[in-house]
Amino acid sequence: MKSNLRFLRATLVLSSLLAMASSALAQIDIGTSDASDGDVGTGGGDFYFNMAQATTGTWDQVSPVPGKGVYDPVKWAVVYKFNNINCNSMNFTPHPSGCPVVVLVQGNCSIAGFGLDIRVGGFPGGPGFGGASIGGAGLGLGGGQATNDISRYGGGGSYGTLGGSHGAISAGDIYGNPSIIPLVGGSGGGSYFSSTGGRGGAAILVACRNDLSIRGGTFTNGESTGGSGGGAGSGGSIRFISNNLTGNGGGNLQAVGGTSGVTPGGVGRIRLEANTFGAWGTSFPAPSLATVGTTAKIWPENTDPSVLVVSVNNVSAPLDPGVPFNTPDVQLSTQGTLAVKLECRNVPTDGSWTVTVRGAPRSGQATVYPCTLFSGNQALSVWTTNVPFTEGLQVIHGRAKKTVINRPGKPGK
Repeated sequence: MKSNLRFLRATLVLSSLLAMASSALAQIDIGTSDASDGDVGTGGGDFYFNMAQATTGTWDQVSPVPGKGVYDPVKWAVVYKFNNINCNSMNFTPHPSGCPVVVLVQGNCSIAGFGLDIRVGGFPGGPGFGGASIGGAGLGLGGGQATNDISRYGGGGSYGTLGGSHGAISAGDIYGNPSIIPLVGGSGGGSYFSSTGGRGGAAILVACRNDLSIRGGTFTNGESTGGSGGGAGSGGSIRFISNNLTGNGGGNLQAVGGTSGVTPGGVGRIRLEANTFGAWGTSFPAPSLATVGTTAKIWPENTDPSVLVVSVNNVSAPLDPGVPFNTPDVQLSTQGTLAVKLECRNVPTDGSWTVTVRGAPRSGQATVYPCTLFSGNQALSVWTTNVPFTEGLQVIHGRAKKTVINRPGKPGK
């Protein structure tokens, strides 16, 4: 019998030192001067973008079809490069990969009406990582655990905060960082018998060289499950970067977890970077704020930590994994406990960081497996672990994070 394997994107926990300054600059560098997707609107209107229509390529290439964007599987994002935006709303239908959306604007961006919306199947805020299949744990690093106990709910998805737990049915782990680099969405809730968990919220980044004004709302909320018994999905990510940033009397931001009978999703993350800030409406959770300076950091740099699952049982993993629990990325002809190999860059090998693999079968609980250093150094290292594989699909997700050591303080401290 064959064991089918799915991979999710590797996600890191990075730290960021934020420096606040008061200097205002004329423009900021957003990594490209390309505006090949043209203008959006001339003062109004609602505009719709199907991310599935993006051409696969590199993010900084000229868009072959103006207005359709480029899907970069290495950056794992659909990237739109506009000249100016002046409209009532922008609405995005997700890419089949479930990747984030990145909007780069060379001039000014003014969205005066509803705001920004990403949705899948009528569900606003999706998709981040998916909710659980029936009988399975939620997907993503913060996916909630499943339950087959009629008296318990599936665990809520986590991201910036923990989702809800119900007795021994736990939420997933907190992950990510206040800078939202890399750009990732929320995680799914765990299933309950015949009910699936909620999907995690989406991830969106808008970077504008001049003025960015979004009066309407921007929502990347997790999916709710009501009283079905499944755990709700966690909130996703919102990241805005510009020289001047304002809500123009509105600008309501939400990256909250979905609701459930008992196990809600955790909140996501919101990040605002500018040289001058105007008035904003409500924001939940509270945003992380930073001065952008002259150059925006859109992508992780080559010196940032990264982790990649490279093989299972010596079968190479793809660089562009597909949608979980659809067509397998790898088919394994052998069942049992098999070696999973990861490649890490810029991850310390002195024990101050840990490397793990999260395995989430289509049916059953997710398990986190610690990895052991096999070879290499901080610049480039190889790590391995053993994961049980049985017949059916399983999602593998790699992670590297700094180890936190809690030390008791002195009396009175």
